[in-house]
Formats: sequence, structure tokens, C-alpha cells
Amino acid sequence: MWRSRSTKRLAAASLLFASALALQQCGSTPAAGSEGGQPFKPVATVDQVMDAIVIPNAQAIWDSIVYTNGELVASPKTDDDWYNLQMNGYAVAEAGNLLMMAPRARDDGDWMTFAAALVDQSRAAVRAAEAKDVQALLVAGGDVYTVCTDCHRQYVASDPDAPDPPIPGAPATN
Repeated sequence: MWRSRSTKRLAAASLLFASALALQQCGSTPAAGSEGGQPFKPVATVDQVMDAIVIPNAQAIWDSIVYTNGELVASPKTDDDWYNLQMNGYAVAEAGNLLMMAPRARDDGDWMTFAAALVDQSRAAVRAAEAKDVQALLVAGGDVYTVCTDCHRQYVASDPDAPDPPIPGAPATN
């Protein structure tokens, strides 16, 4: 029960954060003198976006389906479980958009490709959760993990102090 409430709060807070940034852009014009004419003010670093949004929400998706020795032992059961997974997917997708914004975007090439793939694969997780499709969610979660590890291999591997992406099914670390 606690985990469910905690997961809901985390998903809601993450989605609220991403939504607030998106809403700030709606109907506004660039502020005079803003760098690149962008009407928003990023406040979180890449690491903070990862820690606050991507990692906990992706981990919730990865932890939602568990197989042991080829047998399904845990999966979403209730409408609330599936709804929370939709919100987790939305949060990760919107985090992909946040990663494409200056000053977080590291380049206009592979970084943008990885961030866009994170959006796309996370949207696939949302669709799987909407359809309450365990197999599709398992595949989408694996695809999200692949995007994360591919990006980390290119952009984080050169930093020996950077943490590895969490492993699907492993307990979340704080």
C-alpha cells in the first residue's frame, strides 16, 4: 500500500514538473534577452532530471513485470497499477523532451536522437499500459532500457564517477 501511494506521488510530482515546464511555453513569447529566444528557464541539470524523473519512473516500469525461471510472478493487476504505469511512462517521455532543451542538450546529433528515442519508447510504454498489455509493456520497458544504456555508453562512459543505469528488476537505489 505504501509503495503504491509513494509511486503515485512520485509519478504525479514528476509529471507535474514536466507539465509545468511545458505549460510555461504555451502562449508565451521569448523574454527579451533570453538565450536563444527560449521562453523557459531550466532549473535542473541532466543529472537532476535523471535522478528526479527518469530513474524512478523507468524503474517503476521495469519493476512492474517480474519473471522467475520463465514464470510470470508479478505484473500490474488493478486499474490503479496500470494508471500509475501510464503516468510513469509519461514522466519518462517528458523527461526526454527536457533533455532536448538547452542547456541540457549536449549536441544536436546523437544526444537528440537518444532523447527522441526515449520519448518514443516511453510513449510505447504508455500505450502498453493503456492497453493493459503485459507483453507489450515488457518489450517497451526493454526498449527504454536499451535507449538508456546506449546513451550512457556514449555520453556517460567517459565519466568514471557516473553511475550505471539501473538494471530492470533490481531494487531502486537512493
